[in-house]
Amino acid sequence: MTETKGTAVSSLAEFIKTRHGAENFGKWMDGLTPAAKAVYKAAIMPSDWYDLDAILAKPTELMCKMFYDGAVEGAFECGKFSAEIALKGVYKLFVVLGSPKFIIGNASTILPTYYRPSTMETVKIEKNATIIRITSFPNLDTYIENRLAGWMYKALETSGGKEISMKIPVALSKGATCTEFHVTWS
Repeated sequence: MTETKGTAVSSLAEFIKTRHGAENFGKWMDGLTPAAKAVYKAAIMPSDWYDLDAILAKPTELMCKMFYDGAVEGAFECGKFSAEIALKGVYKLFVVLGSPKFIIGNASTILPTYYRPSTMETVKIEKNATIIRITSFPNLDTYIENRLAGWMYKALETSGGKEISMKIPVALSKGATCTEFHVTWS
């Protein structure tokens, strides 16, 4: 079973409340499975681990269907929002003192703190471009891939990156042996 940290789970709820309002949050909650609804009604513990598929991936997919016509852009925006929260907290110093290149070079250390089991590596890093590869992440779906892309985008932006381009040309969610994020910035 793939798991996610409570901080990722709570940021989804906060994103929906903040961007779509309390009424729409309630409608989203009504569409959740009983297990997911129980988690989102309770106090979500940031350091606890939750089932990725049932508690984050499927609820993210539902959010995208309800508010983004099913488009993965909703997951991308949720990832950016999650990074805003995280980068004001424990990772603030990491981003403030680091350049975009430094942030990307250390991406592989951050992923396993939010998702387990997972493995990420920086395959290529240049002055203003990189390729980051997820080599292990059981049952990774397109919504979580795009959430991760949004998180990285916001981390780059926060560390001074401009004109950021984030592409996912190969993806575990589409049957590839890895997911690659091709990133450029100025």
